[in-house]
Amino acid sequence: MKTIKRTEIYNAPAEKVFSYLDDLTITGMHMTKSSGMMMGSKLHLEYLTTNHTGLDSKYRWTGTMMGMKMDFTVEVTKWVEGVEKVWETIGEAKMIIYSWYSMHLLVYPSGNATHAELSITYKKPKGWFAKIISFLFADWYCNWCLEKMMSDTKIKIENDKIILLKSGNGNRINGRQTNWYVITGGPGSGKTTTVQLLRNRGYKTTIEHARHYIDTQRISGKTMEEIRKNQIEFQTGVLNMQIEQEAYLLPEEIAFLDRALPDSLAYYRFLDLPVEEKLNTQLKKASYKKIFILDLLPLVNDYARNENGAAQEKIHALISEVYQSLPFPVINVPVLPPDERVDFILKNL
Repeated sequence: MKTIKRTEIYNAPAEKVFSYLDDLTITGMHMTKSSGMMMGSKLHLEYLTTNHTGLDSKYRWTGTMMGMKMDFTVEVTKWVEGVEKVWETIGEAKMIIYSWYSMHLLVYPSGNATHAELSITYKKPKGWFAKIISFLFADWYCNWCLEKMMSDTKIKIENDKIILLKSGNGNRINGRQTNWYVITGGPGSGKTTTVQLLRNRGYKTTIEHARHYIDTQRISGKTMEEIRKNQIEFQTGVLNMQIEQEAYLLPEEIAFLDRALPDSLAYYRFLDLPVEEKLNTQLKKASYKKIFILDLLPLVNDYARNENGAAQEKIHALISEVYQSLPFPVINVPVLPPDERVDFILKNL
């Protein structure tokens, strides 16, 4: 096996960079367009799962190159939203220069920018002719693929920045209404599952930043104890990510937010921390179409969630209190099976 890696720096939030690099309509463009490196050919992309991204999502590439049939299926085997992704070919793969490959994406903040690492590990094909082709072109093709995936992402980010600047991010400047719906609730309310299902149905969604902040810190080598030790630093990190994320959303696009700026105020109150002036300033500018507060489910803790039942209920009450004090419509979402919760939300937009 051989591994080839490429790195790139992007002037955009880490979760935004990850979402673009995780989007096959962007990073797969070089495969779907005829080019010299594709020998004048192009491949067809077919999604095999309802979820186009995320763990266990699968897709299939088919077509011909140099008169030879190409047919291989890829599965995502690791997916830490906003941070890390691993995907690889499964089953019998009909390819020319590889018999199998795996790709690894790692994204993390780097100062005021975002650092992305993308690599491909491959096995050589069987058969003397395929081995010769692989020897001559595999590394060259790998480097081209990595360069195209990262440069196409950069172009998309920069083009979207231009659109964003032209729009003026209306909710921040002109007080215009947005088409942003907030999905919120206390810990263990099922909001992240709900947001994931909305994403699977084709809606634009955002990442939950407390967990994203934890994941980025763990990647840098910190333990959960170290991350949680300084709550002011932790909440400030989450707040900064949330501010940056909402600044990159277009007011007119329909988006479902996994928590929003007012959630930070609820957590500052829960932890009895002094509220930062920038949070108060941003809250005065914030605008949301509607707030959906999910009723609590039985609490299940994991590496990023450590609250007990009493804390869960208090945080939920504070979140409700904060949103009820703001001039946005609030709807409480009852406990239902996950897909029925999504149906309930969509019927009440």
